[in-house]
Order: sequence, then C-alpha cells, then structure tokens
Amino acid sequence: MKRINLNEVAKRAGVSAMTVSRVINHKDHVAPKTREKINRVIRDLRYEPHAIAQSLASRKTRILGVAVYGEENTHPAFYHQILKGFRRRVAEKGYDVLIFSEKGDIPLSRRVIGSQLAQGVLLAGAHIPEEEVEVFRKARFPFAVIGRPDVKGAIPCVALNYRETFAQVTRSLIEAGNRRIAFVANAAGFPADRDKYLGYLHAHREAGIPAPPSLARLDVETQQDGLQAVKGVLSAQPSAILFGNTNATFGGFWALQAGGSDWDPSLSLIAFDDNGEMHRLFADTLSGTLGSIGLPKERLGVEAADLLIRQLDQPCNGEQIWIPLELRGGQVSACGES
Repeated sequence: MKRINLNEVAKRAGVSAMTVSRVINHKDHVAPKTREKINRVIRDLRYEPHAIAQSLASRKTRILGVAVYGEENTHPAFYHQILKGFRRRVAEKGYDVLIFSEKGDIPLSRRVIGSQLAQGVLLAGAHIPEEEVEVFRKARFPFAVIGRPDVKGAIPCVALNYRETFAQVTRSLIEAGNRRIAFVANAAGFPADRDKYLGYLHAHREAGIPAPPSLARLDVETQQDGLQAVKGVLSAQPSAILFGNTNATFGGFWALQAGGSDWDPSLSLIAFDDNGEMHRLFADTLSGTLGSIGLPKERLGVEAADLLIRQLDQPCNGEQIWIPLELRGGQVSACGES
C-alpha cells in the first residue's frame, strides 16, 4: 500500500505543506477552521507522520549548520582548520554538521531557517550582512558568529582579540629597544586591521613613545599595495615592521627580497600569517629576523561549537568569547637603535 506523504495531505486540504507541518507539530499561527480541515484530511487519508520528518520540524535534528558569507573573497585554506575544530567538537557532543553556501539571490538566513534541517547555525565570513544577523535574532533562531559582527547590540560570537595581541607584540618590540616601528595594514578599510592599529598605538602611548605617521601605511589591501607600502616605509628607516594582514605581508616580503642589500638584514619583521605560509616561502631568505602572528583556528572552531550548543538553550544571549592570537618563531630585536 502506498504511503501517504505530507504534500498529498496539503494538496487535498488546499493549503501549503508548511501549514500542514505546523498542524502536525502543534505550532501556532494556523486558523482554527484551517486546523480542523487539515486534521479531517489526515484522518480521511490515514496519514501517519514520519518520525524523522517530525524531528526535522521540531528542530531536534542533532544537526548544526555553518553558513559562510563571501566565500569568493576568502583564501581557500582559511576555514579548513576552523571547521576541523568545529566538526570535532560537535561530533563529541553528538551532533552532525551541515554546510550552507551562498546560492544566487536567496539569503542564507532564509535557506537555513526555511530548511528546518539545523537546530542552530554558525555564521562565518569577513563581512556578514547586518540584516542577516537581524533575521536570526528576530526569529530567535540559535546562532553564533565567528568574528565580531559590526552590528548594534550584543551578539553571541567568538572573536580574536586583535587589539590586545598587537599591543602585546608592539610592547615586545619596544622592550627590545625599537623606537621606530612601522605598521602596514588596511586599517582604513577593514575593522579587524583597525583594531590591530589601535593596539599598536596603545602600546606606544603606554611607553610614552611617539608613533610617527611616516611609519604607518593604513590602506594596504592587495599584495601590490604591500609591496609599494614597504618600499615607501623603508625610506623612513624603521627598526621593525609590523604587518597587519596577509596581503601586506606577502607584498612587503617581495619588496624586501627584491631590495637585496638595500635594507638592514637585522630589521625585525613580524608577519601576519593566517594560513601558515610565510615561513615556508620566506624563511630561507629572511631568516633570523622573522616572527609571525598566527590565528589559533582549530581552537576558534572548538570554542564556536561550544558557544553555539549553549545557544540552543538560550538563543541570542549575547555571550562573547575573546581569544588571543598565536605568536610564533623569530627573535624580536632592535635594528640600528641605541
């Protein structure tokens, strides 16, 4: 005997499948007459709801979603370690993971909530639209964010403490005797880089040391920008260069390699190495002066998983977790300072 499905019930009752689902799962927002009609059709057709379908509708699916915004602007390796940590933790807690990717003009929020597949969702991406965050918040759909979204109100997120990390690195450079520390990043156009620059400035203020504008390049977005920025900043005779993003680092290192003996090899270089590539590519030619700042990606994923699971019971509670970055390799020294 053919099993009757939900769509056939909806067709016979003259309503949408979503409305039938609401009645089956005892949800609100269905008119009494419509509810009575649907129940009558269910009895007439001897429809028996599928147990798995009911679990999907109730959102007790033991599935957590990941929605990635702006994938085309992200290095392919960027999220690999984050997702590794996230998957490992949710598996330990008895959940599976479902990835939602951008598709045409359909907002990810509509796809995540409308699918009824995920109990909660992790939002990731360099630029998560404020309106998307608001959809999840207003629907009280459990979510957490990787990074600090630039939206009003407290948002549950796991974020990297760029400001304090860059203040700490700058302090170390100052304590080593550096008084002319260059900063190269996109602080004018990217909030995370702006936080890094504020940390750099804070450490200078703490030490009572000026941070000359001639040592700062704040509009470095591409590797070509980084190359030109370092060529320019070398004329100001820095004793150290602190890079605030990967493109600035790559471009700057190409400039230093091309410059040969035109720069002091004892110059302290602190790379921003979010994909672990800098030492592999440049250690042989820039060894002895190279340190790096890396992202603790796997830990970020683990913390995000724990936060999202807590949101299932208390959605949108505004909990925020701040994680320091990793300082790797190299000896911080002073070049040409007395």
